[in-house]
Amino acid sequence: LFSKILKIDLQQEVKRDNMAAGTAFSGVFIAISLVIASAISGPSKGSFVYDLKLTLFDFSFSFLIMIFLFYIFDLLLFRRFSLSEELKEPNLSAGIMIAGIALFSSILSLLILP
Repeated sequence: LFSKILKIDLQQEVKRDNMAAGTAFSGVFIAISLVIASAISGPSKGSFVYDLKLTLFDFSFSFLIMIFLFYIFDLLLFRRFSLSEELKEPNLSAGIMIAGIALFSSILSLLILP
C-alpha cells in the first residue's frame, strides 16, 4: 500500500540496490511495529473481539496520519521536488526524510491514542 502512495515499485528498487528506498520502507515498518506493539501491550480492555477492533482502529488511524503527514511534508516543505521522485534517484536523504516522517507520525499517533 505504501508503494502506491510513494509511487515506486519496492521490489524493483530493491533489485536496483536502492538504499534510499530500503531506508524509507524500514522506517515505515518500524513505525508500524511501534503502533502495533503499543496497541497489543498492556492489560486487556474487555473481550478479545473488542481488543482486536481497538488494535485495528489504532493501526488504521496511525496509517492515515502517516499518509496525511507525508503529503503535507511533500507538498508544503518540499515544493521544488517530490520525495517520491527523489526516492527513485536514489537520494538517501529523501529515504531518511520519509523514514523520519513515518516514525514521527507513529509517535504522534501514540500520544493521541489512548
